[in-house]
Amino acid sequence: MPQRTIVLDLSVLATVSTSRGLGRYASTLALHLYQRLQTNSSLRLVGLADLPLIGPPQLSEDIPACIEALTLRAKRRTHFSWANRLRLQLGRAVTKAQADLVHLVDQKATPFTEVACPQVITCHHIRTKTSAAQWYGKKSDGSRSERRRIASARRIIAISRATAQELVTRLDLPLNKIDVVHNGILPERWSPEPQADDPRTLHKLNLNRDAYILCVGAINQ
Repeated sequence: MPQRTIVLDLSVLATVSTSRGLGRYASTLALHLYQRLQTNSSLRLVGLADLPLIGPPQLSEDIPACIEALTLRAKRRTHFSWANRLRLQLGRAVTKAQADLVHLVDQKATPFTEVACPQVITCHHIRTKTSAAQWYGKKSDGSRSERRRIASARRIIAISRATAQELVTRLDLPLNKIDVVHNGILPERWSPEPQADDPRTLHKLNLNRDAYILCVGAINQ
């Protein structure tokens, strides 16, 4: 059986979302895929590290080293710059890697033109101007562009059933193209069990144990 090549976008790690949001999703997914594929010779995982304005796309099969280098990078790109590079230049990277599949970690970075292999796109949520109280069954100014960005994907990963419902109801995307894959956690890092240093951490943050809300994201991911 010929070896198949999967390209996974890691260039998001060069943005301000290195350690949260899209960056955490991309790096965790890449590391777990990399580990799983060590015993699978039929699949080859290639990380897309960068799409420079001048020069060839930067690709790497050493996923841990690629993630470390991008995480330690001093200069950070904006989400706008990162997304535009993917929109304009992803085709070059796919061609260079001779990819059989490309996985993009966010729908706003989908290419303007067709690429030479199927796409899988992860959709975290839909960005439109409709308020949360009004969205159900409604269209908004952003719906057409959102649909255009996502509709070309062979498969769409929705991180929740609510996101899948938005894709179907608001963008008229077929349910049979959508797979719901919930975000996971790292049990060794996140635990509901009390830890010895919890009181010190709460005191440092001036928090009462029963009087705060923890938000683990940010509006710009």
